[in-house]
Amino acid sequence: MTDLDTQMLDFIDDVTALDDERLPLVTAREAQAAVQLLQHFAETGGAGAHAARHLATTLALRLPSNA
Repeated sequence: MTDLDTQMLDFIDDVTALDDERLPLVTAREAQAAVQLLQHFAETGGAGAHAARHLATTLALRLPSNA
């Protein structure tokens, strides 16, 4: 894991651990596109790949099954 992964995971985990109100900022299709892009970055194996995989999984689990 790289320093970038560690920084991003700390940020992601801090955000997901908070009990903040969620805001509807993107459409389901935009969220799907973001997940696909994150999965692409995760597959590259470069800096941030681990964090991208983690965030893609977290977001994908929140998407409606029909999205």
